[in-house]
Amino acid sequence: ETDSQSMLEAACRIAVEVGRFGLAWIGMYARPGADFRIAASAGATGETLDILHALISDAGEPACAFTLQALQTGRHAVCNDIATDPRAADWRDAALVRGYRALASLPLVAGEAVIGTLNLYAGEVDFFDDEELRLLAELATDISFALGVHAREAERRHVDEALRESE
Repeated sequence: ETDSQSMLEAACRIAVEVGRFGLAWIGMYARPGADFRIAASAGATGETLDILHALISDAGEPACAFTLQALQTGRHAVCNDIATDPRAADWRDAALVRGYRALASLPLVAGEAVIGTLNLYAGEVDFFDDEELRLLAELATDISFALGVHAREAERRHVDEALRESE
């Protein structure tokens, strides 16, 4: 994709269409210190998106324990049984009614900083085994790399513009 927004949207769309996840969304910090926001999603109705937005607290951090854990640790966080995991209590009913039974939140990293998460919801309990998580970690790394390429290209264009203006 030629821009990062299109790339994020395509990643979510492919996760739903090809990966057969019920929902895929990417949350990002626009810049360090900024609020966490939903940058792209696929598989979500308007009502589901409203619920996701509500799960981002007034302080700009996600209220989902798994997404927050991935952001804070830089490691994936998994809920392999939404129906029984106490950390999913706040949003359990909304997930179960939509057929979501398991969740993985994978960190997106730029340099040393975690800048966002890729969140995937599966329709079966215990979906996220070691092999699946290895593959999804590679996907998150690829998305992180692409975001870095887009950021460097935007910076290069900015420098080129500044140079042209100064001449």
